[in-house]
Amino acid sequence: MYWNYKQIIFLICFFFGIFGNLLLFAQNTVVVKGSLMTSKKEIIAEDDIPIVMLKFTLNAQGGLQTDGPVARTTTKAGLFKFDELSLESKAAYQIGSRYQGNLVSSKFFFLQPDQKMIEVNVVVPGISEQTDALQLQSVAIFIEPGIEMIQITEVFRIFNSSSDFIDTQNKPLVFDLPEAYMAFSQIHESASSKDDYKLEGQQLQILKQFAPGPVTLIFKYNLSVPFGSYQLKRQYPYSLQQGRMLTPSAQLEVESPHLKRAGVESFGDVQFDVWEMTVLENPQLTIHVGAVPIGQTIYIYLGVALFVILIFFAFGFIRFRLSAVKG
Repeated sequence: MYWNYKQIIFLICFFFGIFGNLLLFAQNTVVVKGSLMTSKKEIIAEDDIPIVMLKFTLNAQGGLQTDGPVARTTTKAGLFKFDELSLESKAAYQIGSRYQGNLVSSKFFFLQPDQKMIEVNVVVPGISEQTDALQLQSVAIFIEPGIEMIQITEVFRIFNSSSDFIDTQNKPLVFDLPEAYMAFSQIHESASSKDDYKLEGQQLQILKQFAPGPVTLIFKYNLSVPFGSYQLKRQYPYSLQQGRMLTPSAQLEVESPHLKRAGVESFGDVQFDVWEMTVLENPQLTIHVGAVPIGQTIYIYLGVALFVILIFFAFGFIRFRLSAVKG
């Protein structure tokens, strides 16, 4: 069989094309390796622990979204490795696992230009009672009116700056509640969540294992306001980075020397007037809340007061007439 020059040129181009694609693929692949370790930097030398790599990109709304795992592997003596991964420089990645029933993950990492190998460790948090690592980042107080009452919702954002779970069972975070609070409850993100608090009189004790990073806690209670106004006092024994109060727009009258007006925000279809706290170092708030809707209770009080006044005048009139008869 004889080859003409066109066939020879075609075969040369074909082999060079395959070689070039293989070379380009090798240049664009990355090796990701690391280990599963404790917060004390000790490798957890166990085999067959599942490890997954997740890819995150920005959606049209500017939020992070993931399409699920892009690679899977398992540990060998606590070490793992992903070979020949084709990663995108505009995406973020994270390595996760499930260890002893708990989800653990690495920090986000990115692909740098010409980077051939990335080392990423997955840290399994321990449990500590060092509550000094907990910081009260922010407090938001929502005040909403009802008939002869106001509903208070307090949103606490607490940050755990350590790499361990912080357990507050023996040394709880403590907040004082207003007098005569009613219907106290905690709002959870899921129906399976459990309450993380204990009440002792006016004292709210938060008993929880705080994971590393930010944790949001939401508590709700009511206060009776039979006469249309209330003097709310709140004190926080921890310094804040941000403190705010929010009320439905144009529904309540608010006065406080510790707040300044900061505009309007929308939550769903409801607009809220926003105030910011002016003192964030162990802040103490005094807030006068007025224009609370009045129900029938005030009329009962007025009726009783009028009845007592009438009895007083009747008794005085009878005494006066008896004195006049005797005279």
